Amino acid sequence: MDCKTLNRKLPDYFREKPDPELKREMDKHMEGCGDCQSLAERMQSLETVIDREKDVNVNPFMSSRILNYLENRMAVPEASRTYFWKPALVTLGLLAAMAVGITLGSGGAKMTMTEEDSLDKIRSGLFVNDFMDENISINQNSEP
Repeated sequence: MDCKTLNRKLPDYFREKPDPELKREMDKHMEGCGDCQSLAERMQSLETVIDREKDVNVNPFMSSRILNYLENRMAVPEASRTYFWKPALVTLGLLAAMAVGITLGSGGAKMTMTEEDSLDKIRSGLFVNDFMDENISINQNSEP
């Protein structure tokens, strides 16, 4: 047997039960060929790792934990029944606060006539008209 044939048939050597005569030929070739023997050892370790990974150790309580999680997630809590009332009450409270604020804010804007008259008197006293207090005339024809 040559190296090329051995390389082609080597995966079957480990995965399946090869023909006893073919197995003897492959063993005889690997005894004399160091490269094929090294390849067979690497292939054997690879097959061992793959077989070990195929064995899955499942936690026996995994399915009950998943079912419990799903049941808790799908259950409708009692608090969600009152969920409608909370936003409605908050909205009504905000509207009431706005109404009180508008009522209090607009109450000071209404003035009676007497208050307006008194404000006009106060305002007129604040401004001084210099031209009325002093008798000043402006001459445009005057020369310096």
